[in-house]
Amino acid sequence: MPLKGVHCVRGNLTMDEHVTCMTEEAGPPCGIEPSILQLITRPNTERVQDRVIFSPSTLSACHRQSALARDTDWYMDVSAGYKMVRGSIIHEGMGHEPPYPGVLGVLREQRMRAPVQTKYGEKYFAGKPDLVVIKHIDAQFRVHVKIVDYKTKGEITHDFVRADDQYVYQINEYAWLVTHYLPKYLNGGNPFDWAGHLFLAEDPLPHIDGVVVDELSIQYMDMKTTRTFTSLDILKARGKMLGDKINGRWVRRNPVEYAELELEPLHHFSLKYIEGHIRKGIENQIEAETLLAPPVEGDRAKLICRSCAVRDACYLLGRQEGYRMDDQKAFVSPSVVKEALDATD
Repeated sequence: MPLKGVHCVRGNLTMDEHVTCMTEEAGPPCGIEPSILQLITRPNTERVQDRVIFSPSTLSACHRQSALARDTDWYMDVSAGYKMVRGSIIHEGMGHEPPYPGVLGVLREQRMRAPVQTKYGEKYFAGKPDLVVIKHIDAQFRVHVKIVDYKTKGEITHDFVRADDQYVYQINEYAWLVTHYLPKYLNGGNPFDWAGHLFLAEDPLPHIDGVVVDELSIQYMDMKTTRTFTSLDILKARGKMLGDKINGRWVRRNPVEYAELELEPLHHFSLKYIEGHIRKGIENQIEAETLLAPPVEGDRAKLICRSCAVRDACYLLGRQEGYRMDDQKAFVSPSVVKEALDATD
C-alpha cells in the first residue's frame, strides 16, 4: 500500500491535509518551515534516475521495513524526516567547496558504481562518498586518498567516543567503491562528468594506475560542535568540565579544566573482506524480496525502529511469528503491546 500522508503534531494527515496545513496554518503548527517540509516529503528521484538498487544505505536498511511498507498503510513522520533532511542540507552546503591547501584536489558527492559477483549473477553496487581527498601520487602512479563521511547528530555527548558500527561499515564500502571506480573516472578526462564534483588545485592529473586509501574519517556535527573519528590514530576531544566538591557543593576549577576523551579509531577493513560483506548484503537484499526478513536487533533496532513508519505492524506480525520483539517494544504504543498480548493468549 502506498504512502498515505504524514504523521505530525496533529496526528495522521493525508497529503492534501498536510499541504493545506503547511500553506495556510500559522507556523505551521509542527514548527518546520514549508520549504523544509517540502524537502522531507519529496521522493528521491535521483536514485531512481541513476538506477540505484544496491548501495550502502540499502544494505544497512531494514529489509523487513521495506517489505511491510509495500503492504501496509503508513504515514511519514515529519520529525524523523527532518533529521534526514538536516543532513542533506549540510551535504549540499559542502558539496561545492574547492580543495583546501596542500592537496591535489577533492571529489565531492560523485555517484560511483562497480560490479560485484553474487550467487544471483553480476550486480552493480553504487554509492556517493561525501568527500574523497586526492592527497598525492606516488612513483607507481597510484593516487593516495582520504575518504570523509559527514554525519549530523542531535547532540554530541561527552560519552560519544566510538563511531556507529553502521557508519564504519558504510565508509569501508565507500573505500571499496573508490578503489574500483576512481582510476577509470580520473583517466576518462570527461569535463562533463567532472563538473560540479571534481575540483583540482593544479594542472590535470597524470594517468592513474591504482588507488591507495590512506585514511577513513567520519565527521560528526551537531549545532554546537564537531567530533572526528579516523582510521589512523586515537584522537582526543574535550570532555566534561572538571570540578571539586567543596563544603557539599560542586565548584568548577579555576582556571577551567576539562576531562580529555580518547576517541576509538575507525576499523579499516581489508578490501577482500569488505567485498564479501557487500556480496552478502546484496544477496540478503535480493532474498528479502520473497522471504520476509526477521526483525532487527540490538543497536540496529535502537537506530532504526524509533522512527520506523511501520513499527506497529512489524511488532504485531513479529509476535505472531514467534519473535519476542523486546527491542521493538519500547517504540510501539501500549495499546499495540496489549493487542499483541491478546492475540497470542
